[in-house]
Amino acid sequence: MVGVEIWGFRCETSDKTELADLRRSAALVTNLNRQLRTETQSHAESKSSYSDTLKAALKLMLCTTTMRFDHRCRVTIYRRQTKTDNELRQIFRFSENQAYKVGGRFKIPIDEGVVGSAWNNHGFKHVAVDHDLGTTEYEAQMNHEISSEGCTAPTCNLSMPSVEFYARALDDHENGNRVGIVVYECTEKGALDFVEIERALTEQSLDLARFVKHLGRLDLEFSPQTREE
Repeated sequence: MVGVEIWGFRCETSDKTELADLRRSAALVTNLNRQLRTETQSHAESKSSYSDTLKAALKLMLCTTTMRFDHRCRVTIYRRQTKTDNELRQIFRFSENQAYKVGGRFKIPIDEGVVGSAWNNHGFKHVAVDHDLGTTEYEAQMNHEISSEGCTAPTCNLSMPSVEFYARALDDHENGNRVGIVVYECTEKGALDFVEIERALTEQSLDLARFVKHLGRLDLEFSPQTREE
């Protein structure tokens, strides 16, 4: 008896013709397996490139000079990846300030802060706080702004001392489902032109919703395990 291993399974035979067939099959399976690994890697690289392209397009759309977007500002997109999630997951973030760009929470409770207020209610929320982050006055004013809409101020330390927030939900134009939410924040009141931001988000809502849907699917595939910041 002579044995031939095919993809982890050992096949044995004493027939020369069968042995030759088994060896050809083993070679074929090995070759197909090699091709599959190569194609899988290539496919993953293509998806990664597509994800990078979507993020670059979102940066161009959401961070313009006409919005007065600068080092004091940050824009983030959150998405609810499944209908049962009680948290929103960050899929895009940009700031000219590297500390603001990489810092912050990767996911937030769906009923917290300005984001939760906009997501759970009318799809929009703009809040400007008159006090510094970390003070009792700041927390009190934030709670005053959002408590009537079933939300609470963030309970953890925030990485960016923002005093003005603008959140705008993105809905699917085909079925009306909420696909994501864009959140602007700034460390100085009045730095951003929110009239221009609203105009841009309204005019580009179709493309933004489509890009966020695609990016959300890629993010779920590439990063199935959520992480804490």
